[in-house]
Amino acid sequence: MVLATRSNNVLHTICLVFLSGCFHLVSARFVRYCFIDEIFHIPQTQKYCDGNFSYWDPKITTPPGLYYLGFLYSKLVNLLNIFNWNLEYCGTPVLRSLNLVGGLIVFPILCLNPLLKYNGNNFWSSNIIFLPLLSIYYLLFYTDVWSTILIFLSFSTAICLPLGKFKSALLSSIISLISVTFRQTNIVWSAFILVMFIDRNAQLSQKYNSKTLKNNYFIKKIEHFHILETFFINLFGFIQQSLEDVICIIPFLINFVLFIGFIIHNGGITFGDKENHISTIHLPQLFYCLIFITFLSGPLLISSTFMVLYLKNSFGSFKSLSVTALIYVFMFLSVKYFTIVHPFLLADNRHYTFYIWKRVIDFKPPYSRYAMIPFYHFSGYSLFYHLFINLNKFNDTINTQNNKQNRNKIVIERINKNLKPTFITISAFTVSVCATIIPSPLFEPRYYILPYLFWRVLIDIESTTFSFIDTLFKKNSYEIKNFKLHLEFLWFFIINFVIIFIFINYTFAWDTEPGLPQRIIW
Repeated sequence: MVLATRSNNVLHTICLVFLSGCFHLVSARFVRYCFIDEIFHIPQTQKYCDGNFSYWDPKITTPPGLYYLGFLYSKLVNLLNIFNWNLEYCGTPVLRSLNLVGGLIVFPILCLNPLLKYNGNNFWSSNIIFLPLLSIYYLLFYTDVWSTILIFLSFSTAICLPLGKFKSALLSSIISLISVTFRQTNIVWSAFILVMFIDRNAQLSQKYNSKTLKNNYFIKKIEHFHILETFFINLFGFIQQSLEDVICIIPFLINFVLFIGFIIHNGGITFGDKENHISTIHLPQLFYCLIFITFLSGPLLISSTFMVLYLKNSFGSFKSLSVTALIYVFMFLSVKYFTIVHPFLLADNRHYTFYIWKRVIDFKPPYSRYAMIPFYHFSGYSLFYHLFINLNKFNDTINTQNNKQNRNKIVIERINKNLKPTFITISAFTVSVCATIIPSPLFEPRYYILPYLFWRVLIDIESTTFSFIDTLFKKNSYEIKNFKLHLEFLWFFIINFVIIFIFINYTFAWDTEPGLPQRIIW
């Protein structure tokens, strides 16, 4: 554990140096002008800095949380400018530095490090903050960084309970409400955090112990169907815990009521530019998300055991083949009838999605779209496989223990140190991902940041790779996991280096924006 902590700290320092250097190159030399969404965010914040809080750009789709934070941050920087730093009040570099400070300092220290003691063998904060989908925005003034920080701070507070149960729940709900002022879809993740809060308390108070439900008629009827029995034990235990924690749930319920009131008052979720942001049923958006998460998780999937299980469980028997065929049919119909090609996707060549769509997904329509289905299936399997191998066996452990007090203490201590999903967690996660990305008509990788991060902190990394690597580490599971975590960081470093190199060095012109070099970003 000491070695892992040291590695995490060293890699965090590498992140800090690399991205700080990139920030200087971007803000001081190459991209001193507002870039894409910054043409809305920076002028709006500067209006607030000038004291004009009544102004609102009708093209902005998100709430004003980032602009208030940018205003307060600029005031603080201006106050600290006693050393005569050459910083323009509320200027572009100052506002961009808000995201750099948030991503490299606030995010790991306040949000991720408290979670390490619950699943520290399976993720490092240095890797999380280096996520390529997120880290590029440390260099710009976008909403994504602080939206992510706040929702994860709410999550960390609900899981770690630093102030006790009620005060932590109250604080978590307040933080999640603030996060909604940065991104409206965070209300869904607020609901997910509430579910996780109840679910974890149910685990710690042994609500998922089947012995506590032994007289339940329904449980008796399904006791021979283990998976079904476990699911309903989780469900009944979750409901029981919800009733006990009702006082902790109320602050979250107030958030939901306030959000519904906002929708009614606003006439929809989006603030501005409503004609280009109409909610739809965009099922392939889910498949794109699966592909991105799998691509980013490549080093974690290096396992001969996993590949063999995928082939066996997908094609190894008539039953598995039938299930796979049904999933393929569902994906085929989803691609055929629910693919949405947003005008922005085809018109804006400053985004990688433009090239992914043109040269991969739709390079030979419609056949190339269907050719992606096996990759969608593999991605979906890999994501849920790594969630389910970390599935909490809490109720099984409790069943094998006697009722002596010291035994129960041992079990509770073990559970306290492990953040593991249950059927409730996985169900809530799946619903949350679908609710946040499927309604969006635009193919936008930024929407996949929170699905990836929540998945990442909940999974278990397999302690196997390929036989020659396992032999190299003498099949030591701890060392193999460390190897994968180092490999994950290296993978992220390579992706980030390529993305930032292209962003800085490759430019092209737009007739509509003469004199401003255009660049490529997510």
